[in-house]
Amino acid sequence: MPKKEFDRRWNIIKNKMYDNFIAHCHTDKSALEGISYCVHPRDIWKYNQIIGYISVSVSNHSIWFDVYCTQDKKMVVDSKTKHFIVNLGAIGCHFHVNDSMTDEDIRKEILSFLDMIEKDYFHKRFFVDYESFINTINFFNIRKIIDEI
Repeated sequence: MPKKEFDRRWNIIKNKMYDNFIAHCHTDKSALEGISYCVHPRDIWKYNQIIGYISVSVSNHSIWFDVYCTQDKKMVVDSKTKHFIVNLGAIGCHFHVNDSMTDEDIRKEILSFLDMIEKDYFHKRFFVDYESFINTINFFNIRKIIDEI
């Protein structure tokens, strides 16, 4: 769902909540605090819904990617809604790690594959969050892991 539409829908929900708070004798300040408490962080577009993920695994001299995504066509604005996520069976989503590749080369290739997967398997309107991956990948020596398998 585009950010503009997401924000428009949440504004409608928040306005109804605000009117309800005011109707029940809340002050303007307490109404806004109550709304924030009730809807945050569901009202942030960037973290709207987890509709899929990419699993990166290491096997003997290969890096494998499994792509999981919802098959739902309609996304609702409230992120409490659950979506059934299935393995898409992405074909060709792996690469061979040869002996000359350094740990940095492997990381670059993984990022390249993630970019390709994002373009090929996820809709453009979906936001793919790499933050967790970027924050953890540097703590692993992938070259060493592959050599020890």
